[in-house]
Amino acid sequence: MAASHILLLTLLAAPTVAGCASKPPLPRSVTEADVTTPQGPRLAQPGEEVAGSRVRFPASVVRGARMEGRAPPGSTIHDGHRVTTVGSDGRVILQAPDRKGDWMLRIDRPGQSRSLTVRVRLVDANN
Repeated sequence: MAASHILLLTLLAAPTVAGCASKPPLPRSVTEADVTTPQGPRLAQPGEEVAGSRVRFPASVVRGARMEGRAPPGSTIHDGHRVTTVGSDGRVILQAPDRKGDWMLRIDRPGQSRSLTVRVRLVDANN
């Protein structure tokens, strides 16, 4: 390669290399440890969808913890103590009772002729 070509390539590449050196480092990526480190009460995430229903709740949750579920917007959820209406995003957060055993949730979906019952197992934190 001719010396003039090498000089031209060096001159063209210099601003790019210099620009890389002056940029701040990228933020470190989120690792699995960052995601699973508890930041207060842990929120149980939705589990498998009940076939054809658009309803998703975890199969188990730590007793007394908060739990996130999904259901069609406008659905009402009866948890044995209170009734909660699902928001427009289809997401709902419920407070699990502080006891062991099964927690039965009745979901009344808008436009559906029947309700759907979901069982969530309440467990101790060390299970």
